[in-house]
Amino acid sequence: MLIDQGPVAQLTLSATHKALTEKSGMDRASGFGPLIFACAKSADENGEETRRSRVQIPPGSYSKSDSMLLKIYESLLKHFGPQHWWPINDKTNPTYEICVGAILTQNTAWANVEKALNNLIKSNAIDPRKILAMPDEKLKKLIRPAGFFNQKAERLKAFTRFFLTNPKPTREQLLALKGIGPETADSILLYAFNKPYFVIDAYTKRVFSRLGLIKETQYEELQKFFEQNLPKKVSLYKEYHALIVELAKKYCGKIPRCDKCPLKNICKYDLNS
Repeated sequence: MLIDQGPVAQLTLSATHKALTEKSGMDRASGFGPLIFACAKSADENGEETRRSRVQIPPGSYSKSDSMLLKIYESLLKHFGPQHWWPINDKTNPTYEICVGAILTQNTAWANVEKALNNLIKSNAIDPRKILAMPDEKLKKLIRPAGFFNQKAERLKAFTRFFLTNPKPTREQLLALKGIGPETADSILLYAFNKPYFVIDAYTKRVFSRLGLIKETQYEELQKFFEQNLPKKVSLYKEYHALIVELAKKYCGKIPRCDKCPLKNICKYDLNS
């Protein structure tokens, strides 16, 4: 069971919404009523920023579930503003840098990943061939701030060998690599290769379970919930995931700060429980 019965009771898009999504990709610029949400900047496959795209949805064309998800998105975007994720520090090889960051961020905070990435940038090492040619001990030293540096150095080199021979990886190929799980694979596909896979992380599980919208904890089922109830839009997936992370960091931590949370009026979390 993914979702409580009641105000949010449907798990699939309405037929109208589904048809619109398949036919137009939700990209039509006119005739769709009031603006519902705005998607932030994204990077294309060459790492170049595309212009902010605005997505319009016809009122009444979406189900209760996706309506609620979009309202949550609206509230987060209004409160925090666009997040412009994934952050790129070195513009020379953004696709590879995103992949490296996705591997380094396993089991650690992004602040630690940034330190490791900055070490690699200072060594001019955001380059797959330079990573492969680098002695293991040097690589471990550079990425040490990200933690688990022995394991991550091994995974990084294994991924890099794959990266050089697979310019358009599939999800199945990524999941077959040692140390690459669903969250890492989907982060790489969404942010580096602009593929529409909604990333599920611990923050997403925490936030939406407290909101009372999910009970399931299995990755694939949670991902299906979001992907079936949101327009299949890469820029939306990127921005929504980044906003969830920001909400979890600012308000919805392990010890929540509910008083100023932008979702406090719809949240079902009981501080006294």
